[in-house]
Amino acid sequence: METCPFCNKEIEDLASTCPHCGKSLQPEYPTLSSKWFLGIWVFFLALVVVLLISMFSR
Repeated sequence: METCPFCNKEIEDLASTCPHCGKSLQPEYPTLSSKWFLGIWVFFLALVVVLLISMFSR
């Protein structure tokens, strides 16, 4: 048995959430929003357009 780091009550070793306080015991990783991915795609698309224009304007 382990103790919950949030409420200090005993929990099972493999518990993913505390049955007493309901807190998640799994590490929370930051998620990337879809707006971030859209911004990256727009940036690379603009970069490709600029490179194509500069390549064919010579």
